[in-house]
Amino acid sequence: MTNKKLNIHIPNIGIHYWTLMILATTIGEIVGNLISRNLGLGYSTGSILLLSTYAFSIIAIALSGKENPSVYWLLIVLGNIAGTNCADFITIEPLKLGTMWGSVLVMGILTLILIVWKFVSPKSTVETGLNSKTFFLYWFAILVSKHPLPPRRADFSRPPPGVGGGRNFNLKILTIFK
Repeated sequence: MTNKKLNIHIPNIGIHYWTLMILATTIGEIVGNLISRNLGLGYSTGSILLLSTYAFSIIAIALSGKENPSVYWLLIVLGNIAGTNCADFITIEPLKLGTMWGSVLVMGILTLILIVWKFVSPKSTVETGLNSKTFFLYWFAILVSKHPLPPRRADFSRPPPGVGGGRNFNLKILTIFK
């Protein structure tokens, strides 16, 4: 794929955006747990299935090159579903890294994505439109930053009082690289 400009931007960030983001996170956690636990697929098979679906969807959108708010939110939901399974895969089983080392791993991956973005295409931003390289980096960063920690261990991911954030505190690092 060439480094052509894609006509894809993020939606305006406001009350509508954050309401949909909260719904997507809730749906992601419920469906992620349904797939891995209730259907008995386990975290490994569930993660492979969900990451494949997420990757296929991103590639299909990149090939179409069209902007569609419904598709954007579908990817956000799929990212949350896959993120829930991957977080359990990392922290609970089979990797069993626990919350602290799982968080260190996720933050390291997110930091690496953002560093690569700065070197690969420093002028491509979510506001000006993404080129084909940063399009994939953006959605990979979204997947990683949506990595929810298991609820019983979520206190580790909370920022200090007054800082704000919550379970998707990692997403705040994205604003540093604007």
